[in-house]
Amino acid sequence: MKMSKRLLDNYCNPSYYLVFIDEMPFMPAGMTTSKGWAPSGKHATVSSAPYSKTAYRTQVASSVHHEDGLLFADVYPPTKQSHKRKDGTDTNPSYHPHWTKEKIFEYINNMLKYLYDNHESLSFHSKNKSLLLLLDSASEHGTRHSIKEQICGLEYAKKLIDESILTDL
Repeated sequence: MKMSKRLLDNYCNPSYYLVFIDEMPFMPAGMTTSKGWAPSGKHATVSSAPYSKTAYRTQVASSVHHEDGLLFADVYPPTKQSHKRKDGTDTNPSYHPHWTKEKIFEYINNMLKYLYDNHESLSFHSKNKSLLLLLDSASEHGTRHSIKEQICGLEYAKKLIDESILTDL
């Protein structure tokens, strides 16, 4: 309840530009058709990747503001990787999720670049606002303090503050 109250206070505070960032898995392999049209004698779905494994997961991330709508989105498909066995030989390549802590901060920097490039057309322009990023508590994000420290060190976070487009992060 305490966190909800704090979020509501920040949402209603006109000195903040609140951006909600979330990522979600998208598993195209799970989208097999069980019914559908196909030529006579052929299956509607010829082949698909096994969807029981999360390795085929494509991660979709988006940033939303309540007035400006969808600000930025990106897709992180899985990558094909091989690993070394104990004897030094390579395993057969297989797909692995590509959504890592480094990718999260790359995404945030790209979103901040979008804010930097388009700040004149967004609702925080010339209003002396602080940017407030709202992320879920997924473990890959890190702790609250380490996240803020890393975000403040990003290239476009520095530009937004140095050029007085935003007052704080």
